[in-house]
Amino acid sequence: MRTGPILRHRQAHVLHCGGARLESQASSSAVVVMLGGWVDASNLDQVTATLRRFTSMRTPLILDLSKLEFLGVSAFRALFAVADQYGEAGLLCVVVDGPALRPYTNLGAQSRLVPIVDSAESAHSRVTPPCRPPVVARDRTRC
Repeated sequence: MRTGPILRHRQAHVLHCGGARLESQASSSAVVVMLGGWVDASNLDQVTATLRRFTSMRTPLILDLSKLEFLGVSAFRALFAVADQYGEAGLLCVVVDGPALRPYTNLGAQSRLVPIVDSAESAHSRVTPPCRPPVVARDRTRC
C-alpha cells in the first residue's frame, strides 16, 4: 500500500491519511513529524505504516502530537508501539504532548522507551547532542 511521499531533506512534506495529516521535515538532529486531525481505527494502519518508514532514516524522531484533535484508544496503543520500536532499534523517539494525548498521560499511560515532553523545544533539546567545549591543543584548537 503506497501512502505517498515521505520526506526530502529539509523540505516539509504533507501526507493525508484519512482524517490525519502528517507533516514531516528533517532537521539537522531529527526527523520531525507533526500529526494533526484525528487518528482512530479507520486510519490507524495507514498512519502507523507511514511512521514506521521513518526508521530507515536511522535518525531520531520527534512525534509532535500537539495539533492532534482526537486519538482513539487503539491508535494510542499503536502509536506508542511504533515509538517503542524506534527505541528497540536504538533510535531516540520523543513525543510532544497535546490535548488528544493528555487523557492517556493523565491516567499514567506511558511508554517504557519514549519520553513525553510538553513542547517542541523540549523535544529538540532531548535529541540534540550537547555542545562540547573545544579541545585546545598546543598549537591549534579542535572540536
